[in-house]
Amino acid sequence: MANKTILIKAKPALGFNFDYLLCIPDSVYNKTKVFLTVEVNNPYIELVSCSPDELIKDACSYLKWDSIEGLINKLGFPYLMPLFPRYPGFYTNALSRSVLLSDDEGIRRLDLQLIKMTENATTILKEMGINLEEKFILNGTSASGAFSNRFAVMHPELLKCVISGGQSYAIMPLKEYNGFKLTYPIGIYDLKEITGIDFKSEEYFALPQFIYEGDQDDANDTAKSVECMSSEQASILYSLFGDLPKSARLKNQIKLFQELGYDNIDMRVYEGFGHKLQVDDLVKFINNIVTENGLQK
Repeated sequence: MANKTILIKAKPALGFNFDYLLCIPDSVYNKTKVFLTVEVNNPYIELVSCSPDELIKDACSYLKWDSIEGLINKLGFPYLMPLFPRYPGFYTNALSRSVLLSDDEGIRRLDLQLIKMTENATTILKEMGINLEEKFILNGTSASGAFSNRFAVMHPELLKCVISGGQSYAIMPLKEYNGFKLTYPIGIYDLKEITGIDFKSEEYFALPQFIYEGDQDDANDTAKSVECMSSEQASILYSLFGDLPKSARLKNQIKLFQELGYDNIDMRVYEGFGHKLQVDDLVKFINNIVTENGLQK
């Protein structure tokens, strides 16, 4: 049985307004326990105003990319990718502040829409004879890494583990620090105000996370983009971690997270790497979470 990818059309009545892709590796039927793995799409900047067909083509191409196809095959888990369009001023694929505050109900709560997609996929896969574990894995790199990192502070109880790569910073699971109010997406100061969600600290600090960056990836610095954060928020980042290239800031953030005792968060800066997936380490991280003594839990 060959790997196959199916397109699931938007179902607003079920709570999601956009299509999604579901890639099913042939090896999934050999697994004793299966975890749905999710990664938000990250269309290229020139696809800002793309058509649904272009979004599908872009996402399918990504899923067939050697690194991602290798990741899917090594894990052997179904892989869900929503087809969120990217609009000027609304960085949907990064779950930006403007998206959460948007008056457009179509994009306003993409976190909740993603949850509904996972529920729908669970039903579809069950009908195919594939029974999923209750929690799902959330992966992301670049903008989708920001999405996974931010989704984790909202819904940690739904996740088995989280991977967030190629970011400029990691969200602080704090409301305030060192005299600064850490508003979303710097921190969670106003998380309840803009989402209605109470931060679930016990679940969050029990959630295994892998956050990584390459030290040659400093050009991709979202702190310098008004689409990603305000100048005031960027100034807070610089005050806390230094007005430095983003990989150096992340190294300082790693030190702080270690000092604060965030043992559930494995943060790394890879020397000599740019905007690159670390597939082998991602597979190792996930397998360490879902397996014990080489056997799936």
